[in-house]
Amino acid sequence: LIAKPTKGNLEYRVHLLGKGWLPFVRNDEDHAGVRGKALDAVQMRLVGVEGYEVQYRVSPTANNGWYGWCTGFNDATGDGYAGVFGKPIDCIQIKIVKT
Repeated sequence: LIAKPTKGNLEYRVHLLGKGWLPFVRNDEDHAGVRGKALDAVQMRLVGVEGYEVQYRVSPTANNGWYGWCTGFNDATGDGYAGVFGKPIDCIQIKIVKT
């Protein structure tokens, strides 16, 4: 995963299926993940831009639906990430919204 917003800095990390969280990366300075390894969760935060926040969600592999939107490290379940441990994901949607 590589992402870069047009304003501010996006810090993000991914959770490898069956392994654990990888370190945070910033913007497109590096990538999050390991080539050929499945991801099951993503965590993001937008820094350096007042009045805006990042929202993101993921879709599980072989499923036509999406899990709920997360805002920063908050989501409907209180876990602070998009995804479900143990269920690989294949799509990520990201948007920067005004607060």
